[in-house]
Amino acid sequence: MARLFDWVYRITVVSRATGFIGSNPQFFQNTGNAIEFSNVNGEGPRMAFDVKRSLGKEPNTCKITLDNLNDNTKALLDRKPLGLVLAAGYRDTGPRVLFSGDVMNAYSELKGANWETVIQVADGGRAYQYGRMRASYKSPVRLDLVLSECARSLGISIPNDVLALPQVKQQLAVGLTLHGPTREVLSKVLDPIGLNWSLQNGKLQILPEGGVKPGEAYVVDVTSGLVGSPKRSIPTSPKKKSEITCELMLWPEMLPGEQIKLKSRSFDGVFRIKELQAQGDTFGDDWKTNIKCT
Repeated sequence: MARLFDWVYRITVVSRATGFIGSNPQFFQNTGNAIEFSNVNGEGPRMAFDVKRSLGKEPNTCKITLDNLNDNTKALLDRKPLGLVLAAGYRDTGPRVLFSGDVMNAYSELKGANWETVIQVADGGRAYQYGRMRASYKSPVRLDLVLSECARSLGISIPNDVLALPQVKQQLAVGLTLHGPTREVLSKVLDPIGLNWSLQNGKLQILPEGGVKPGEAYVVDVTSGLVGSPKRSIPTSPKKKSEITCELMLWPEMLPGEQIKLKSRSFDGVFRIKELQAQGDTFGDDWKTNIKCT
């Protein structure tokens, strides 16, 4: 099948630490040598991907399909825990990081004359499943301290932009006892003060309800990769906002919670990315990002 562009990709798979050290789990620590699949130099197995991201608490997901891997590589994919980074792009710009996470499942099956290997990856999947909190705080409680302990139990740190949020700087007048999965503790602490959390490429993202991540908006127009005409949905109730959906050429860096400056014949304004899906196949004609904005 003819391709419209020169797609390039690089997949890096590396072993991750199996043990937890004290109160600092090493969910994201890489160990050992990495293996790589790439077509940057013109060769490499056929690769297809389907990335789904949102602002929800459930881990974002990535499904990767590779053809005709050798037996040693297929066996390595069974030796979990493994971390995986998918970078993708175009020949002139090179591959850029599209997704990183934990390999949750990998299996191979014979399809016709080819072996097809499917790898299912979850952003922060192990931390989401196994992160635990066991702490008590006397009043008054500094919320930034509680959140820092939550992040530590996941093996990550709190971004500076989160620590700068007014809601995070406050002190709670009552004590807290926090035991259980960290994902539940985060929701228990943040939901009452109007903050939402998610994991995006292994980093803890915390935003106010309807808020946006700090930084400049991506300019989206026909010169930067807008395909076709954006569409506006009709709200199903007076309390709901309409949503804008648009299709772009693959834009790996985009994340939910960031802003786009959309310019088209029908729209000219700044919107917040609510959800996105990135898809591509090196044997196909699509290498795209679909975004849903408010």
